[in-house]
Amino acid sequence: AKSNRRSVVEITGAKGWRVPAPFFRKGAAILRVLSGSALVRIGEYSFRAEPGDHVTLPKGIDSELRTESPTARLLIQAS
Repeated sequence: AKSNRRSVVEITGAKGWRVPAPFFRKGAAILRVLSGSALVRIGEYSFRAEPGDHVTLPKGIDSELRTESPTARLLIQAS
C-alpha cells in the first residue's frame, strides 16, 4: 500500500546553509519562506525566494536550496 505520509519541518539556517539536490529526488517538497531569503534552484532555473513565497520542488528534478540572508526561517513540507 502507498503511504501518504508527509513531513513538515521548520528550519532556521545561517547564511550558506543548504539542502542538497539528492534530498529532493525522493519526493516532491513545498517550501515556504517565513523570513530572510533563499536561493532556489530547480533544474537549470535559479531564483531568489523571499518571505511569503511558496515554491514547489517537483520529485525527480535536481533541486537545491541555500539561504542567502544572514539567517532565514523556512518551512519545508516533504512527501
